[in-house]
Amino acid sequence: MLRSRNRQRVQAKIGSSAVNLQTLPNMLDELLHEAGDDGIEVCLSQAASVPPSEHEAVCQEYQLRYARAVEAMDEERGPATFGGKREDSDYPDWHRGSHLSYWESTSGFVYVALCQEGSSLKLVAGARPHPFERDTITLLPPPA
Repeated sequence: MLRSRNRQRVQAKIGSSAVNLQTLPNMLDELLHEAGDDGIEVCLSQAASVPPSEHEAVCQEYQLRYARAVEAMDEERGPATFGGKREDSDYPDWHRGSHLSYWESTSGFVYVALCQEGSSLKLVAGARPHPFERDTITLLPPPA
């Protein structure tokens, strides 16, 4: 595996083809530029149906994965603009995760979240551009 100087891309040789892998911060920056008004979210890891006997161990593993993702983002972008749990009063209403950290820039937000729905766990990341107003365009002639 070769790592570029600026740590933006990693090129791995798998069989006869090369695969370009990106760091999480760079992937989220690209998603931010591609996101529509509602944003884009990708699943980084998922435990679809966790048996009750393994639930605590899997939760701990996913909390560790979430912490590592936040740490990677903090190293690249600095401290998160927000980091907290769903129960926190300042938790944003645009996300449903149980834990969320986001970093704001002039273009919008990039985030990492831990989502727990029933017996499933997901680590997700995404991007939400800042909303902007558009002028209304009509194709009808002006009223007479």
